[in-house]
Amino acid sequence: MKQPIQIAGLKIPNIIFYILGFGIIIYLFNNFKNGISSGLSNLFKNDSDLQKDDVLQNSFKILEKNPSVKSEMTTNSLSLANALFDALDGFGTDKSAIYNIFLRITGPNQMGAIFHAYGKRTLTQIFIPTHTGDLQGALKNELSVQELNENRQKDPNKPKWSVQTKLNWLSNFKG
Repeated sequence: MKQPIQIAGLKIPNIIFYILGFGIIIYLFNNFKNGISSGLSNLFKNDSDLQKDDVLQNSFKILEKNPSVKSEMTTNSLSLANALFDALDGFGTDKSAIYNIFLRITGPNQMGAIFHAYGKRTLTQIFIPTHTGDLQGALKNELSVQELNENRQKDPNKPKWSVQTKLNWLSNFKG
């Protein structure tokens, strides 16, 4: 049996280095699967930044398809889409952030604008992709059916709503 590796006087089991090496191989594979040049540029740019750049490039095409969303397609919609991505991406899902963002969505056109601003993105956990798709798919991947359908309105004088209720507004904007 091999002796554990010592670093700064600490004995570290070999399995830790095998797991670390495997993680690096997966990371390199994901970055270089589309070619060496794009892989090298991806190494120096945050993956979420790349996805956000793609979304910005496609925004004008989306506005041509859905002119009713144009009035809602603002920097606020893009910042809410980015905040949703940040709440969904990484280790663990920030459900309270998601609920707070959905609390701010007031109508179908705003929901459509956020959906289009989100675009198609890849969620990861520790460099491993877990879901690629649109906002609706990402939320369904990260939240349970119960969490999607839970009444989020705590004020009895206001209409009830859930994340799923607001996602249902998207049926008019897909395509």
